[in-house]
Amino acid sequence: MYSKSSIYLTIIVAFLASAVLSSHYILKYDRLKTSTDGYREHAMIKIAIGNHWQDADKILKDIKSGKNYFTSGREHYDEFLPQKLLALYYYITGYEITDSNMVFKVNNGKLPYLIIKTFLYYLALFYFSKKILTMLPIKNCFFIILFLALEPSIFQYHSSFWNESLFFPFEILLLSLLLDQSRNILKNILIGFILGIMFTISQEIFLYIVPLLFYFFVLFKKKSIKPILSLVIGYLLILVIIGFHNYKKIGVAYFMPFGSKTALYIYLAPQVLAKKNNSSVEQARKKMKEQTKMWIEKNNIDVTQSTTAFWLVISESQEDKNKYFDYLQKKALKIIITNPFASIQYIFKQSLHTLVLNPVYIKYFYQFEGRDQFYKSEIHKKLEQSLIVPFKSLPQDVRNQLSGKEILDFGLTVKEGVFEFNQNSACTPNALAVSYAFSIAASGGASSIKLAGFDGYSLDDKRYHEMNETIMLFRNASGSIPIESITNTSYELPQSSVYSLIG
Repeated sequence: MYSKSSIYLTIIVAFLASAVLSSHYILKYDRLKTSTDGYREHAMIKIAIGNHWQDADKILKDIKSGKNYFTSGREHYDEFLPQKLLALYYYITGYEITDSNMVFKVNNGKLPYLIIKTFLYYLALFYFSKKILTMLPIKNCFFIILFLALEPSIFQYHSSFWNESLFFPFEILLLSLLLDQSRNILKNILIGFILGIMFTISQEIFLYIVPLLFYFFVLFKKKSIKPILSLVIGYLLILVIIGFHNYKKIGVAYFMPFGSKTALYIYLAPQVLAKKNNSSVEQARKKMKEQTKMWIEKNNIDVTQSTTAFWLVISESQEDKNKYFDYLQKKALKIIITNPFASIQYIFKQSLHTLVLNPVYIKYFYQFEGRDQFYKSEIHKKLEQSLIVPFKSLPQDVRNQLSGKEILDFGLTVKEGVFEFNQNSACTPNALAVSYAFSIAASGGASSIKLAGFDGYSLDDKRYHEMNETIMLFRNASGSIPIESITNTSYELPQSSVYSLIG
């Protein structure tokens, strides 16, 4: 049973199974639907994935309009590589990503893209198996490969467009190369290069090089200088490529995406500052915004602070925006470093919120994001709870889908800039589902609203500003109720921990 052939067969079978699953998902979910916030979106391409696909679409359209590769696309805000690989794939295949209305197209070659990514993973796994077969008993090798080939939490990502599906092959390849324990300069340059590629896929692993440097130092001891230098050279090659690319695009050489510079300032620094000053997160954000305003004026930076987010600015000057983002990063680091205990305490608490393994996440991500798929599902029909909807305003086909359900008719009118709450109806500033939900809570006499997973869209997404404005209008409306987030959020919201609800 345990042989090289059985190991290789496992890899082949897993690859074919993944291809079948990807085909199933494409056939079932390569379609458009209306999301829960009222936008027309693709079932498979939304949230952070949607941002990357929009970036890829811009790159593709820029290149077709005559721009060169280095000047195409928007500034480097998120991960560097995923959107560029997408643009390359669609450039080669000739398909278009969006239509004239900037809506993601269906039936445009998504399946081959998924299969190519999956093939890279199992090719890397094959290479890894060749390495461990020279080091471990064949039985041990079989079960290691079996786990990596079919473990559900990993396996599911092969049939998705999340960055994990690109990251895993390089992670396996990196591990394979590290098993050699060689002082070969070219091999160690390659390790650094692969580590750099992993950084372009997931910016969070920027500091992966630190434990690798320590590993090389321990492994090679007095002979570690050349391996360490070659590792660093390989890593720096990627950073130089990124820096050159960004310089050609906006005239500024940088390798850390703007999103990474703002993350600590948005999510961690306000929490730490609130803890230090024994204040609310909202008060901490207000203080940070005031300090930032003073810095902008003192340094004569050509940016205007946004009214919808404490950290966001508007500017035509890319140079001044860079200076501003650098300031946010340094400011956040200063707050965190000077308050180590508060920082560690908050990070530890938040780490307990993370669910590492979720083998059915991708299935439900495709299946139930968006109201139309959910209310048509058998799961929805079996739910015994009553349903609150503006029933009289719904299209007839939707009413038919809700037949047999206990309906509580809560009327809805929409008027820009207005929140009004009545006993059996409400007026909201937009038709977003969240506005309707807020109104139901306020009209129904709820004591407060707790939000979870309300982290926000990217800063250049119009939905971010619309949502933030909606929240602010609700909080300032007559008859509204307290609202706060119990998880990290970039919106202008008071924040608390989920653990505050216990007891």
